Amino acid sequence: MDLRKTAMALFLLTVAAVTGCAPKHRESVEELLAHPEQLKEIRQRCRENRAAVGEDLCQASAVAAGRRLDPGAMRDPYSKEGR
Repeated sequence: MDLRKTAMALFLLTVAAVTGCAPKHRESVEELLAHPEQLKEIRQRCRENRAAVGEDLCQASAVAAGRRLDPGAMRDPYSKEGR
């Protein structure tokens, strides 16, 4: 029994370490708007493999692309700007 507990603890620690080390994209919509080439690259990567890029980054790039086309579009209705 002790060996099983030790193995389980080691497994959980390994999973936690790997999950914590995963790359996280924190580009905001404003940062993507400021760098159109980066926005274009991310949009292409999202088209090719959305799962690998990450849903949050793909959504942020979609909002940024929409705002480039129509700056009044896709505003957050709950923010001060959207009211």
